[in-house]
Amino acid sequence: MRLMLALKKMGVLRESVPPFSDTEQRFEQRFARFHTLVTVPEPYSYADFASSTDVSTFAAEALLTLAVEAFDLARKAIGYEAQVVGHMQHSQQQQQQLPSTPIQVLHDLDKVAISNMLASSVLAKAAKADGGGTGGMAVTADNFSRHPHFPVVGVKSEKVVGVKSEKR
Repeated sequence: MRLMLALKKMGVLRESVPPFSDTEQRFEQRFARFHTLVTVPEPYSYADFASSTDVSTFAAEALLTLAVEAFDLARKAIGYEAQVVGHMQHSQQQQQQLPSTPIQVLHDLDKVAISNMLASSVLAKAAKADGGGTGGMAVTADNFSRHPHFPVVGVKSEKVVGVKSEKR
């Protein structure tokens, strides 16, 4: 999320406009049931939500640094989960049962986290050097080859993008 917010702030990604209702209406629709069930503590209001998710005071570099930290934590959680699933898978194989969670999915998520952590790190350095810009980097966020829900963000020097290498 932090990486995508930083990319929006850098002008790499466009702000999406919800097709049917605005953000406040979507918030009210999603949390209306909770607001009727929960009275203590006081339910989260849209104003609270909007102020807590406002990143306008953060620089792109700060968001990218936070993204690097978040991807590092995600990798640790994925590693722990892979150990648990691996142990369960081993036990289930001994009992001739199929695993409930494929370990390959966790490996794919880890690859996405590694790639996006590196992209965030490179972009944070570029944003620091370029005053919040991409530092001459071409950024893509449309590669879903490793996971169907989480894109791999690609970062390349614009000097290299579009240039074909010549065979000698």
